[in-house]
Amino acid sequence: MPARVSVNKVVPGLSYGDMLNAIMQTWFNERFGVLLGRNVYFFEKQCSDVANLTRFISAFTYGFGTKDKGHITSSSESEGVCASQSLNVCPILLKDLMWLLDTTELKLVASNFTVDGAQQEPLPYAILSHTWGDEEVSFHDIANSASKKLEGYEKIKRCCALARSQKLDTVWIDTCCIDKSSSAELSEAINSMYTWYRRSSVCYVYLSDFSIPSNARGPGGVQSDTFMDNFKSCRWFRRGWTLQELLAPFNVEFYDKDWRYLGDKSNLAHQISAATGIDQLYITDWDSVSEASVAARMSWASARQTTRLEDEAYCLMGLFDVNMPLLYGEGRKAFLRLQHEIARNSDDESLFAWHVPNYPSSALESGIFAGVPALFAGCGHYIPISSSECGRTPYTVTNKGLAMDVSGCYKKLPSLYTDRFFIFRDVQSCEYFLLPLNCASEQSPEEPFTIILKSVSKNTFVRFLPSEKTVYDKYFPHGEDTRHQIIYIRQPPYRSGWNP
Repeated sequence: MPARVSVNKVVPGLSYGDMLNAIMQTWFNERFGVLLGRNVYFFEKQCSDVANLTRFISAFTYGFGTKDKGHITSSSESEGVCASQSLNVCPILLKDLMWLLDTTELKLVASNFTVDGAQQEPLPYAILSHTWGDEEVSFHDIANSASKKLEGYEKIKRCCALARSQKLDTVWIDTCCIDKSSSAELSEAINSMYTWYRRSSVCYVYLSDFSIPSNARGPGGVQSDTFMDNFKSCRWFRRGWTLQELLAPFNVEFYDKDWRYLGDKSNLAHQISAATGIDQLYITDWDSVSEASVAARMSWASARQTTRLEDEAYCLMGLFDVNMPLLYGEGRKAFLRLQHEIARNSDDESLFAWHVPNYPSSALESGIFAGVPALFAGCGHYIPISSSECGRTPYTVTNKGLAMDVSGCYKKLPSLYTDRFFIFRDVQSCEYFLLPLNCASEQSPEEPFTIILKSVSKNTFVRFLPSEKTVYDKYFPHGEDTRHQIIYIRQPPYRSGWNP
Protein backbone atom coordinates (compact mmCIF):
# COMPACT_ATOMS: atom_id res chain seq x y z
CA MET A 1 0.00 0.00 0.00
CA PRO A 2 1.23 3.49 -0.73
CA ALA A 3 1.97 5.59 2.35
CA ARG A 4 -0.67 8.05 3.53
CA VAL A 5 0.29 11.69 2.99
CA SER A 6 -1.67 14.33 4.87
CA VAL A 7 -2.07 17.82 3.45
CA ASN A 8 -1.72 20.29 6.33
CA LYS A 9 -1.51 23.62 4.51
CA VAL A 10 -3.81 24.95 1.83
CA VAL A 11 -3.08 28.09 -0.14
CA PRO A 12 -5.76 30.71 0.61
CA GLY A 13 -8.58 30.50 -1.90
CA LEU A 14 -7.99 26.82 -2.70
CA SER A 15 -10.03 24.01 -1.20
CA TYR A 16 -8.56 20.60 -0.56
CA GLY A 17 -10.23 19.26 -3.67
CA ASP A 18 -8.91 22.15 -5.74
CA MET A 19 -5.46 21.39 -4.44
CA LEU A 20 -5.61 17.75 -5.54
CA ASN A 21 -6.84 18.79 -8.96
CA ALA A 22 -4.05 21.34 -9.27
CA ILE A 23 -1.41 18.74 -8.45
CA MET A 24 -2.67 16.64 -11.34
CA GLN A 25 -2.14 19.47 -13.84
CA THR A 26 1.05 19.74 -15.88
CA TRP A 27 1.54 23.31 -14.74
CA PHE A 28 0.57 25.30 -11.68
CA ASN A 29 1.54 28.62 -10.20
CA GLU A 30 0.52 28.24 -6.59
CA ARG A 31 2.65 26.60 -3.90
CA PHE A 32 1.49 23.66 -1.88
CA GLY A 33 2.70 22.27 1.44
CA VAL A 34 2.72 18.54 2.15
CA LEU A 35 3.26 17.25 5.65
CA LEU A 36 5.64 14.31 5.68
CA GLY A 37 6.67 13.12 9.11
CA ARG A 38 7.92 16.21 10.95
CA ASN A 39 8.69 18.38 7.93
CA VAL A 40 6.69 20.60 5.61
CA TYR A 41 7.72 20.68 1.97
CA PHE A 42 6.69 23.13 -0.71
CA PHE A 43 6.44 22.58 -4.42
CA GLU A 44 6.69 25.19 -7.08
CA LYS A 45 6.27 25.39 -10.81
CA GLN A 46 9.48 24.67 -12.73
CA CYS A 47 8.25 24.16 -16.29
CA SER A 48 4.91 23.89 -18.06
CA ASP A 49 6.13 21.09 -20.30
CA VAL A 50 5.35 17.72 -18.74
CA ALA A 51 8.27 16.14 -20.59
CA ASN A 52 10.64 18.24 -18.50
CA LEU A 53 9.01 17.42 -15.17
CA THR A 54 10.63 14.31 -13.77
CA ARG A 55 9.61 13.91 -10.13
CA PHE A 56 6.52 12.05 -8.97
CA ILE A 57 4.55 13.20 -5.96
CA SER A 58 4.63 9.65 -4.62
CA ALA A 59 8.40 9.95 -4.28
CA PHE A 60 7.78 12.01 -1.17
CA THR A 61 6.03 9.18 0.67
CA TYR A 62 7.82 7.49 3.50
CA GLY A 63 9.53 4.22 2.62
CA PHE A 64 7.86 3.82 -0.76
CA GLY A 65 8.37 0.93 -3.17
CA THR A 66 8.91 1.24 -6.92
CA LYS A 67 5.46 -0.23 -7.59
CA ASP A 68 3.90 2.87 -6.00
CA LYS A 69 5.51 5.34 -8.37
CA GLY A 70 2.99 7.60 -10.01
CA HIS A 71 0.35 7.06 -7.31
CA ILE A 72 -0.43 8.68 -4.00
CA THR A 73 -2.90 7.91 -1.26
CA SER A 74 -4.45 11.12 0.01
CA SER A 75 -6.61 12.03 2.99
CA SER A 76 -7.78 15.16 4.76
CA GLU A 77 -8.74 15.03 8.40
CA SER A 78 -8.90 18.83 8.61
CA GLU A 79 -11.92 18.89 6.31
CA GLY A 80 -13.52 15.85 7.90
CA VAL A 81 -13.02 13.67 4.84
CA CYS A 82 -12.69 10.07 5.98
CA ALA A 83 -12.08 8.50 2.59
CA SER A 84 -8.78 7.95 0.86
CA GLN A 85 -8.16 7.43 -2.81
CA SER A 86 -5.35 6.41 -5.13
CA LEU A 87 -4.53 9.06 -7.71
CA ASN A 88 -2.44 9.12 -10.85
CA VAL A 89 -0.40 12.30 -10.63
CA CYS A 90 1.87 14.28 -12.89
CA PRO A 91 5.63 14.53 -12.35
CA ILE A 92 6.88 17.63 -10.51
CA LEU A 93 10.16 19.04 -9.26
CA LEU A 94 10.96 19.69 -5.62
CA LYS A 95 13.27 22.53 -4.67
CA ASP A 96 16.19 21.79 -2.28
CA LEU A 97 15.16 18.17 -1.66
CA MET A 98 17.39 16.09 0.59
CA TRP A 99 16.65 12.49 1.49
CA LEU A 100 17.76 11.31 4.94
CA LEU A 101 17.82 7.86 6.49
CA ASP A 102 16.07 7.33 9.82
CA THR A 103 18.76 5.83 12.08
CA THR A 104 16.28 3.64 13.97
CA GLU A 105 14.03 2.28 11.24
CA LEU A 106 16.52 2.63 8.35
CA LYS A 107 13.82 4.17 6.17
CA LEU A 108 14.02 7.24 3.98
CA VAL A 109 12.59 10.54 5.16
CA ALA A 110 12.61 13.80 3.22
CA SER A 111 14.02 17.14 4.23
CA ASN A 112 14.76 20.40 2.51
CA PHE A 113 16.40 23.74 3.18
CA THR A 114 13.70 25.97 1.70
CA VAL A 115 10.18 26.34 3.06
CA ASP A 116 7.84 28.77 1.32
CA GLY A 117 10.82 30.52 -0.23
CA ALA A 118 12.70 31.01 3.06
CA GLN A 119 15.85 29.22 4.18
CA GLN A 120 15.47 26.99 7.22
CA GLU A 121 17.72 24.73 9.24
CA PRO A 122 17.20 21.05 8.35
CA LEU A 123 16.93 18.23 10.85
CA PRO A 124 20.28 17.56 12.57
CA TYR A 125 21.96 14.76 10.67
CA ALA A 126 25.21 12.82 10.40
CA ILE A 127 26.78 12.23 7.01
CA LEU A 128 28.97 9.39 5.75
CA SER A 129 32.12 9.73 3.67
CA HIS A 130 33.44 6.49 2.23
CA THR A 131 34.64 4.77 -0.91
CA TRP A 132 32.18 2.65 -2.81
CA GLY A 133 32.55 -1.13 -2.79
CA ASP A 134 30.65 -4.09 -4.16
CA GLU A 135 26.89 -4.47 -3.66
CA GLU A 136 26.15 -0.99 -2.39
CA VAL A 137 22.53 -0.38 -1.32
CA SER A 138 20.78 2.01 -3.71
CA PHE A 139 17.89 4.43 -3.20
CA HIS A 140 15.39 1.87 -4.49
CA ASP A 141 17.03 -1.04 -2.63
CA ILE A 142 16.76 0.47 0.85
CA ALA A 143 12.97 0.00 1.06
CA ASN A 144 13.25 -3.71 0.30
CA SER A 145 14.07 -6.34 2.89
CA ALA A 146 16.32 -8.03 0.31
CA SER A 147 18.77 -5.13 0.70
CA LYS A 148 19.87 -6.64 4.02
CA LYS A 149 21.64 -9.36 2.07
CA LEU A 150 23.77 -6.85 0.16
CA GLU A 151 27.35 -6.33 1.27
CA GLY A 152 26.88 -2.58 1.66
CA TYR A 153 23.97 -2.93 4.10
CA GLU A 154 26.27 -3.63 7.04
CA LYS A 155 28.05 -0.31 6.47
CA ILE A 156 24.71 1.51 6.51
CA LYS A 157 23.60 -0.29 9.66
CA ARG A 158 26.84 0.48 11.52
CA CYS A 159 26.75 4.10 10.40
CA CYS A 160 23.17 4.49 11.66
CA ALA A 161 24.05 2.83 14.97
CA LEU A 162 26.96 5.25 15.43
CA ALA A 163 24.75 8.26 14.67
CA ARG A 164 22.06 6.95 17.01
CA SER A 165 24.63 6.63 19.80
CA GLN A 166 25.39 10.32 19.29
CA LYS A 167 21.69 11.25 19.62
CA LEU A 168 21.20 11.86 15.88
CA ASP A 169 17.94 10.62 14.37
CA THR A 170 18.95 10.87 10.71
CA VAL A 171 21.96 10.25 8.50
CA TRP A 172 22.80 10.96 4.86
CA ILE A 173 24.61 8.33 2.79
CA ASP A 174 25.27 8.94 -0.90
CA THR A 175 24.60 5.37 -2.01
CA CYS A 176 20.99 5.22 -0.82
CA CYS A 177 19.93 8.86 -0.30
CA ILE A 178 20.02 9.98 -3.95
CA ASP A 179 17.54 8.73 -6.53
CA LYS A 180 20.06 8.34 -9.35
CA SER A 181 17.34 7.24 -11.75
CA SER A 182 16.20 10.88 -11.76
CA SER A 183 18.65 13.08 -13.64
CA ALA A 184 17.05 16.16 -12.06
CA GLU A 185 17.54 14.86 -8.53
CA LEU A 186 21.07 13.67 -9.26
CA SER A 187 22.01 17.09 -10.64
CA GLU A 188 20.52 18.91 -7.67
CA ALA A 189 22.21 16.55 -5.22
CA ILE A 190 25.66 16.99 -6.76
CA ASN A 191 25.25 20.77 -6.92
CA SER A 192 24.12 20.79 -3.27
CA MET A 193 26.54 18.22 -1.88
CA TYR A 194 29.18 20.62 -0.56
CA THR A 195 26.44 22.45 1.37
CA TRP A 196 25.05 19.19 2.70
CA TYR A 197 28.44 18.15 4.05
CA ARG A 198 29.05 21.61 5.46
CA ARG A 199 25.71 21.67 7.32
CA SER A 200 26.06 18.20 8.81
CA SER A 201 26.40 17.78 12.57
CA VAL A 202 29.22 15.30 12.04
CA CYS A 203 30.86 13.54 9.11
CA TYR A 204 31.99 9.94 9.59
CA VAL A 205 34.93 8.90 7.40
CA TYR A 206 34.86 5.14 7.03
CA LEU A 207 38.21 3.72 5.88
CA SER A 208 37.32 0.25 4.63
CA ASP A 209 40.93 -0.61 3.79
CA PHE A 210 42.52 0.51 7.06
CA SER A 211 42.83 -1.15 10.43
CA ILE A 212 44.54 0.24 13.52
CA PRO A 213 47.96 -1.46 13.78
CA SER A 214 48.63 -3.30 17.01
CA ASN A 215 51.67 -1.10 17.71
CA ALA A 216 49.81 2.20 17.20
CA ARG A 217 49.15 4.50 20.13
CA GLY A 218 45.74 5.76 21.14
CA PRO A 219 43.51 8.02 19.05
CA GLY A 220 44.90 11.49 18.64
CA GLY A 221 48.27 10.53 20.08
CA VAL A 222 51.62 10.21 18.34
CA GLN A 223 51.22 7.41 15.83
CA SER A 224 53.77 4.84 14.72
CA ASP A 225 55.42 4.72 11.31
CA THR A 226 53.25 1.70 10.49
CA PHE A 227 50.14 3.72 11.23
CA MET A 228 51.30 6.55 8.97
CA ASP A 229 52.22 4.28 6.07
CA ASN A 230 48.90 2.45 6.19
CA PHE A 231 46.89 5.62 6.78
CA LYS A 232 48.43 7.51 3.83
CA SER A 233 47.81 4.59 1.48
CA CYS A 234 44.04 4.49 2.09
CA ARG A 235 42.01 4.70 -1.10
CA TRP A 236 39.87 7.41 0.50
CA PHE A 237 42.72 9.93 0.13
CA ARG A 238 42.94 9.31 -3.63
CA ARG A 239 39.30 9.73 -4.62
CA GLY A 240 37.99 12.95 -6.12
CA TRP A 241 34.70 13.19 -4.22
CA THR A 242 36.29 12.76 -0.79
CA LEU A 243 38.20 16.06 -1.08
CA GLN A 244 35.10 18.16 -0.40
CA GLU A 245 33.97 15.61 2.17
CA LEU A 246 37.16 16.30 4.13
CA LEU A 247 37.11 20.08 3.86
CA ALA A 248 33.43 21.06 3.95
CA PRO A 249 32.26 19.68 7.35
CA PHE A 250 33.26 21.31 10.61
CA ASN A 251 33.39 18.02 12.52
CA VAL A 252 34.99 15.02 10.76
CA GLU A 253 35.61 11.74 12.60
CA PHE A 254 37.72 8.90 11.20
CA TYR A 255 36.95 5.20 11.70
CA ASP A 256 38.81 2.09 10.56
CA LYS A 257 37.23 -0.89 8.79
CA ASP A 258 35.94 -2.27 12.12
CA TRP A 259 34.40 1.11 13.03
CA ARG A 260 37.03 1.81 15.66
CA TYR A 261 37.55 5.52 16.29
CA LEU A 262 40.88 6.92 15.04
CA GLY A 263 40.44 10.62 15.82
CA ASP A 264 38.94 13.72 14.26
CA LYS A 265 40.42 15.92 11.56
CA SER A 266 41.81 18.35 14.14
CA ASN A 267 43.94 15.88 16.07
CA LEU A 268 44.82 13.98 12.88
CA ALA A 269 45.60 17.15 10.91
CA HIS A 270 49.32 16.37 10.62
CA GLN A 271 48.68 12.88 9.26
CA ILE A 272 45.96 14.10 6.89
CA SER A 273 48.23 16.87 5.60
CA ALA A 274 50.98 14.34 4.92
CA ALA A 275 48.53 12.12 3.03
CA THR A 276 46.88 14.88 0.97
CA GLY A 277 49.44 17.68 0.60
CA ILE A 278 46.89 20.14 2.02
CA ASP A 279 48.19 22.65 4.54
CA GLN A 280 46.94 21.97 8.06
CA LEU A 281 45.33 25.42 8.20
CA TYR A 282 42.78 24.43 5.56
CA ILE A 283 42.12 21.10 7.24
CA THR A 284 41.37 22.53 10.67
CA ASP A 285 39.77 25.86 9.70
CA TRP A 286 36.87 25.24 7.34
CA ASP A 287 36.31 28.97 6.71
CA SER A 288 39.86 29.40 5.38
CA VAL A 289 39.31 27.04 2.43
CA SER A 290 37.68 29.76 0.34
CA GLU A 291 40.74 31.96 0.95
CA ALA A 292 43.13 29.45 -0.65
CA SER A 293 44.22 30.38 -4.16
CA VAL A 294 42.56 28.70 -7.11
CA ALA A 295 45.87 27.01 -7.99
CA ALA A 296 46.18 25.67 -4.45
CA ARG A 297 42.69 24.17 -4.47
CA MET A 298 43.30 22.68 -7.91
CA SER A 299 46.56 21.18 -6.73
CA TRP A 300 44.72 19.37 -3.91
CA ALA A 301 42.71 17.55 -6.59
CA SER A 302 45.60 16.96 -8.99
CA ALA A 303 46.40 13.42 -7.82
CA ARG A 304 42.83 12.26 -7.22
CA GLN A 305 40.78 9.99 -9.44
CA THR A 306 37.12 9.59 -10.26
CA THR A 307 35.35 6.73 -11.99
CA ARG A 308 33.85 9.02 -14.64
CA LEU A 309 35.85 11.71 -16.41
CA GLU A 310 33.16 14.33 -15.88
CA ASP A 311 33.33 13.87 -12.11
CA GLU A 312 36.85 15.33 -12.13
CA ALA A 313 35.04 18.64 -12.54
CA TYR A 314 31.73 17.98 -10.82
CA CYS A 315 33.39 16.96 -7.55
CA LEU A 316 35.11 20.37 -7.38
CA MET A 317 32.08 22.62 -7.88
CA GLY A 318 31.47 23.12 -4.17
CA LEU A 319 35.13 23.77 -3.48
CA PHE A 320 34.98 26.78 -5.83
CA ASP A 321 31.40 27.77 -4.96
CA VAL A 322 30.12 27.42 -8.51
CA ASN A 323 27.15 25.57 -9.96
CA MET A 324 26.64 24.12 -13.41
CA PRO A 325 24.41 21.51 -15.06
CA LEU A 326 25.59 17.92 -15.25
CA LEU A 327 26.21 16.61 -18.76
CA TYR A 328 27.49 13.07 -18.46
CA GLY A 329 29.01 12.12 -21.78
CA GLU A 330 30.82 15.44 -22.32
CA GLY A 331 34.11 14.00 -21.04
CA ARG A 332 36.96 16.47 -20.50
CA LYS A 333 34.77 19.39 -21.53
CA ALA A 334 33.34 19.31 -18.00
CA PHE A 335 36.65 20.48 -16.53
CA LEU A 336 36.85 23.27 -19.11
CA ARG A 337 33.32 24.38 -18.18
CA LEU A 338 34.31 24.38 -14.52
CA GLN A 339 37.23 26.70 -15.23
CA HIS A 340 34.98 28.99 -17.27
CA GLU A 341 32.64 29.28 -14.27
CA ILE A 342 35.56 30.00 -11.94
CA ALA A 343 36.83 32.70 -14.34
CA ARG A 344 33.38 34.30 -14.36
CA ASN A 345 33.26 34.44 -10.56
CA SER A 346 36.87 35.12 -9.58
CA ASP A 347 39.74 37.34 -10.72
CA ASP A 348 42.36 34.99 -9.22
CA GLU A 349 44.75 34.48 -12.14
CA SER A 350 46.44 31.52 -10.46
CA LEU A 351 43.69 29.66 -12.35
CA PHE A 352 46.08 29.95 -15.31
CA ALA A 353 49.21 28.97 -13.34
CA TRP A 354 49.52 25.35 -14.48
CA HIS A 355 52.12 23.60 -16.59
CA VAL A 356 52.85 20.35 -18.41
CA PRO A 357 55.78 18.83 -16.46
CA ASN A 358 56.71 16.16 -19.02
CA TYR A 359 57.21 17.81 -22.38
CA PRO A 360 55.57 15.77 -25.19
CA SER A 361 55.88 16.84 -28.80
CA SER A 362 52.11 17.38 -28.92
CA ALA A 363 52.20 20.05 -26.20
CA LEU A 364 53.75 22.98 -28.08
CA GLU A 365 50.43 24.83 -28.06
CA SER A 366 47.52 24.97 -25.66
CA GLY A 367 44.80 27.28 -24.43
CA ILE A 368 45.01 29.27 -21.24
CA PHE A 369 42.82 26.75 -19.39
CA ALA A 370 44.21 23.41 -18.21
CA GLY A 371 43.01 20.19 -19.80
CA VAL A 372 42.99 18.11 -16.60
CA PRO A 373 43.39 18.78 -12.85
CA ALA A 374 46.67 16.82 -12.89
CA LEU A 375 48.36 19.77 -14.64
CA PHE A 376 48.11 21.74 -11.37
CA ALA A 377 50.40 19.29 -9.56
CA GLY A 378 53.19 21.22 -7.89
CA CYS A 379 51.40 24.56 -8.44
CA GLY A 380 49.81 24.93 -5.03
CA HIS A 381 52.26 27.65 -3.97
CA TYR A 382 50.99 30.17 -6.54
CA ILE A 383 48.96 33.01 -5.05
CA PRO A 384 47.19 36.04 -6.55
CA ILE A 385 49.12 39.31 -6.40
CA SER A 386 48.28 42.94 -7.08
CA SER A 387 50.59 44.38 -9.71
CA SER A 388 50.59 47.99 -10.84
CA GLU A 389 52.57 46.95 -13.91
CA CYS A 390 50.09 44.23 -14.84
CA GLY A 391 46.80 45.82 -13.89
CA ARG A 392 43.86 44.07 -15.51
CA THR A 393 40.31 44.94 -16.36
CA PRO A 394 37.83 42.06 -16.06
CA TYR A 395 38.37 39.25 -18.58
CA THR A 396 35.56 37.27 -20.15
CA VAL A 397 35.03 33.89 -21.82
CA THR A 398 33.89 34.38 -25.43
CA ASN A 399 33.40 32.20 -28.50
CA LYS A 400 36.87 33.32 -29.65
CA GLY A 401 38.51 32.26 -26.39
CA LEU A 402 39.39 34.18 -23.25
CA ALA A 403 39.19 37.93 -23.93
CA MET A 404 41.78 39.78 -21.86
CA ASP A 405 42.88 43.39 -21.72
CA VAL A 406 46.68 43.29 -21.64
CA SER A 407 47.41 46.93 -22.47
CA GLY A 408 51.03 47.76 -21.69
CA CYS A 409 51.78 44.60 -19.75
CA TYR A 410 53.02 42.05 -22.27
CA LYS A 411 56.11 42.04 -24.47
CA LYS A 412 56.78 41.04 -28.02
CA LEU A 413 59.89 38.88 -28.41
CA PRO A 414 62.44 39.40 -31.20
CA SER A 415 63.45 35.73 -30.89
CA LEU A 416 62.32 32.81 -28.82
CA TYR A 417 64.69 30.92 -26.58
CA THR A 418 64.73 29.45 -23.10
CA ASP A 419 67.23 27.60 -20.99
CA ARG A 420 65.97 24.36 -22.59
CA PHE A 421 65.29 25.41 -26.19
CA PHE A 422 67.51 27.79 -28.10
CA ILE A 423 65.35 28.69 -31.09
CA PHE A 424 62.33 27.32 -32.98
CA ARG A 425 62.28 26.97 -36.71
CA ASP A 426 59.07 28.97 -37.10
CA VAL A 427 60.22 31.92 -35.02
CA GLN A 428 60.61 34.08 -38.11
CA SER A 429 57.06 33.45 -39.32
CA CYS A 430 55.26 33.83 -36.01
CA GLU A 431 55.11 36.43 -33.29
CA TYR A 432 55.68 35.47 -29.67
CA PHE A 433 54.81 37.43 -26.56
CA LEU A 434 55.31 37.25 -22.83
CA LEU A 435 52.25 37.73 -20.63
CA PRO A 436 52.88 38.12 -16.88
CA LEU A 437 49.90 37.03 -14.79
CA ASN A 438 48.72 38.61 -11.57
CA CYS A 439 49.96 35.65 -9.57
CA ALA A 440 53.33 34.50 -8.29
CA SER A 441 54.96 31.97 -6.03
CA GLU A 442 54.41 32.86 -2.39
CA GLN A 443 58.18 32.49 -1.98
CA SER A 444 58.84 35.14 -4.68
CA PRO A 445 55.78 37.37 -4.93
CA GLU A 446 57.73 39.99 -6.88
CA GLU A 447 58.21 37.62 -9.82
CA PRO A 448 54.89 37.08 -11.66
CA PHE A 449 54.12 33.72 -13.24
CA THR A 450 54.51 34.38 -16.97
CA ILE A 451 53.16 32.49 -19.96
CA ILE A 452 54.34 32.56 -23.58
CA LEU A 453 51.76 33.44 -26.22
CA LYS A 454 51.97 32.65 -29.91
CA SER A 455 50.04 34.77 -32.41
CA VAL A 456 47.80 32.73 -34.73
CA SER A 457 45.79 35.61 -36.26
CA LYS A 458 45.09 39.25 -35.55
CA ASN A 459 44.74 39.69 -31.78
CA THR A 460 44.27 35.93 -31.38
CA PHE A 461 46.78 33.76 -29.58
CA VAL A 462 47.41 30.35 -28.10
CA ARG A 463 49.59 29.53 -25.13
CA PHE A 464 52.97 28.28 -26.29
CA LEU A 465 55.29 25.88 -24.45
CA PRO A 466 52.98 25.15 -21.50
CA SER A 467 55.80 23.02 -20.09
CA GLU A 468 57.68 26.21 -19.25
CA LYS A 469 57.11 27.90 -15.90
CA THR A 470 58.63 31.22 -16.88
CA VAL A 471 59.59 34.08 -14.61
CA TYR A 472 58.94 37.45 -16.19
CA ASP A 473 62.03 38.88 -17.96
CA LYS A 474 64.34 36.25 -16.53
CA TYR A 475 64.78 34.42 -19.83
CA PHE A 476 63.64 37.20 -22.15
CA PRO A 477 65.21 40.47 -20.99
CA HIS A 478 65.01 42.32 -24.32
CA GLY A 479 61.33 42.10 -25.20
CA GLU A 480 59.61 44.95 -26.97
CA ASP A 481 56.77 46.70 -25.11
CA THR A 482 53.34 46.40 -26.75
CA ARG A 483 50.21 48.46 -26.47
CA HIS A 484 47.50 46.11 -27.66
CA GLN A 485 44.22 46.43 -25.81
CA ILE A 486 42.08 43.27 -26.04
CA ILE A 487 43.50 39.91 -27.07
CA TYR A 488 41.81 36.53 -27.38
CA ILE A 489 43.50 33.36 -26.13
CA ARG A 490 42.03 30.45 -28.02
CA GLN A 491 41.45 27.02 -26.46
CA PRO A 492 42.63 24.20 -28.79
CA PRO A 493 41.13 20.73 -28.26
CA TYR A 494 42.48 18.82 -25.28
CA ARG A 495 45.24 16.31 -26.11
CA SER A 496 45.37 13.21 -23.97
CA GLY A 497 49.16 13.09 -24.34
CA TRP A 498 49.40 16.02 -21.96
CA ASN A 499 48.77 13.86 -18.93
CA PRO A 500 51.83 14.07 -16.68
